[in-house]
Amino acid sequence: MMTTAIAEAVPGTSCPAPAGQTVWTPFNAHDEGQRLLKEWYARLEHANERKEPVANVFVMGNAIEILRSFDFHMVFPEINSLQSGVRKTSAELIRISEDYGMSPDVCSYVKADVGMMLKEEKDPGKLKIPKPDLSISSNMCGTFIKWAEIWERRHKMPSFVLDLPGQRSSNWKVRPGDAQHSTDSRWVEDQFKDLIAKCEKITGKRFDIDRLAEIQGRVNQMVLHWNNVMELNRVSPAPYNAMLDGLTYIGIMNVYRGTVEGVEFMRRLEEDIRAKVARGEGRVPEERFRLLFSGTPCYVSMRRLVELFET
Repeated sequence: MMTTAIAEAVPGTSCPAPAGQTVWTPFNAHDEGQRLLKEWYARLEHANERKEPVANVFVMGNAIEILRSFDFHMVFPEINSLQSGVRKTSAELIRISEDYGMSPDVCSYVKADVGMMLKEEKDPGKLKIPKPDLSISSNMCGTFIKWAEIWERRHKMPSFVLDLPGQRSSNWKVRPGDAQHSTDSRWVEDQFKDLIAKCEKITGKRFDIDRLAEIQGRVNQMVLHWNNVMELNRVSPAPYNAMLDGLTYIGIMNVYRGTVEGVEFMRRLEEDIRAKVARGEGRVPEERFRLLFSGTPCYVSMRRLVELFET
């Protein structure tokens, strides 16, 4: 254990440092993140046999805070699909889906997930994926809605589609205080009330708004830590590698959102990144260039891609 004093804002960023002394304990965030993700999968394995509620959700537009207040286990089929790509099992799953009748131009995420269902397969970590009691999708992606319909038919369970107001024309602007903003807010609020009623029916539990507030408070803490971590990575040399480390961090932000474990992980991550910046420690000792990736990585060649930029 060592103590590092960081008295001012980190140079080159707008990220303020905590006042006073910061006690830093060595923290391998990548390994700890992988451990937490394995624990998440392990809990999913026994959810059905314990008759605990399960929801299939997407990374975007998933209302996890409400679901977590009802003790739902969350399954992220997108994450299962990308893991199958990393582990090089996706090609077989995609072939199974296409043999079943899915078009070659359908999203590979969908076909990998459907291949798992058709094969009654275990998840990429070799643990059983539970059958969902509910699915949440949104209009943020048309594929989401059609994908959720597949689960609805196969598992004979209800799905819920969040209709989120978006940009309706090229010059469309809605701001707090506008009449349209108030209308849109009421529209989303009414949908959340419908979702809460559905969760109450599925779980047999009454909605607890105080518990929801606690969960949302933890989400806000995680977001604050995560924003600071991204801001800290602006310095050179960058303290973490977005392709390898960053994907693990984002995974924790998604599957542990609103949890005590999630807050603690992000707190320790920020503390660790701050200490690395203070020591001038970077993922690449002599950083000459920085590449920014837009979109999803090439999962089937993930290891080769990471090694390409580490040598």
